[in-house]
Amino acid sequence: MSKKRRRRRKKYRIANMKLFLSAVVAGIVVIVLIIAAAVNIAGWLAGDEEKPEEHGVKETVAETTKATQPAEYVPQVKIEPSGEYVSINRLMIVNKHNKLDSGYVPDDLILPDSRTGTNESRQYMTREAADAMNALTSDAADAGSTIKVVSGYRDYDYQEGLFRRYANQEGTAKAETYSARAGYSEHQTGLCADVSSPSVGYKLSYSYDETKEGKWLAENCWKYGFIIRYPEGKTEITGYVYEPWHIRYVGQENAEKIKNSGLTLEEYTGNEAAPDYE
Repeated sequence: MSKKRRRRRKKYRIANMKLFLSAVVAGIVVIVLIIAAAVNIAGWLAGDEEKPEEHGVKETVAETTKATQPAEYVPQVKIEPSGEYVSINRLMIVNKHNKLDSGYVPDDLILPDSRTGTNESRQYMTREAADAMNALTSDAADAGSTIKVVSGYRDYDYQEGLFRRYANQEGTAKAETYSARAGYSEHQTGLCADVSSPSVGYKLSYSYDETKEGKWLAENCWKYGFIIRYPEGKTEITGYVYEPWHIRYVGQENAEKIKNSGLTLEEYTGNEAAPDYE
C-alpha cells in the first residue's frame, strides 16, 4: 500500500472517531437533561416547589384576608361575672310598637350592690346587667360620685298599676310621655335601671344631667355597656321625653358603637321610630 493511501485511511479513521465521540457527548448531554427535568417534575409534584404565579397569588390572598379581618373588640372596662350568665337579647326592643307578653319574666334576676334599699323587690336586674352596674357604681364611687339603682325590673302587673296612677294624676296623654303602658316598658326586660344620687335626694330629676354624678354617668356609662336610652331631642323616635336617669344595658361593644354614632337604640337596630302607640 502506498504511503499516500495510508495517510488518507488514517485521516478517515480519525474523522470517524471524532464523529463517534461527538455523538457520545451529545447523548450524554441529552440523558443528563432528561434526568434533571425528571427530578424537577418529581419535586414539583411532591410539593417541594410551587409555581411562582401560584405562590404570588397565595401571598396576595393571605395578605388580603389578614387586612380585612375585624380587630378583636377590647372593652374599656373589664367586668367580673358573679356567676354563669344565661343567654339574653342585649338589643331587645321594647317600645310603643313592641310589646312583651304579660307573663314575660327574665331569667337570672339578682339585686345590684348599689341601690337605695327602698322597694328592693323592684330593683332586680339580670345578672349580666347587674354585674355591669356593680362595676359602674363602684368606679363612680372611686371618682367621688354616688350612684344607686332606684328602680330596675318591674313585672307586668306592677307597671299596669303604676301607669294607671300617673294617668289618673296627670291624664293619659301626659303620662304617656314619660311612663309606659303595661307590657311596653323596658323595665320588664331586666336590662335597664333608673338611677339617682344624694345630690337630688335620690329622685328622678330632669336636672340630674347638671349634677356631678349625672355628668359622670353620661360620660362613662357606655364603658360598662349602658346607654342613655331616652336621649334629649329624640322623643319623635323613642316616644319618651329626655330621661338622664334611665340607662339601658346593651353590652359594652354595642354601647360604644351607639355612643360614637349618636343613634338611638331604635336607629341602631334598624327599627322604626315609635313616638306613639300603634
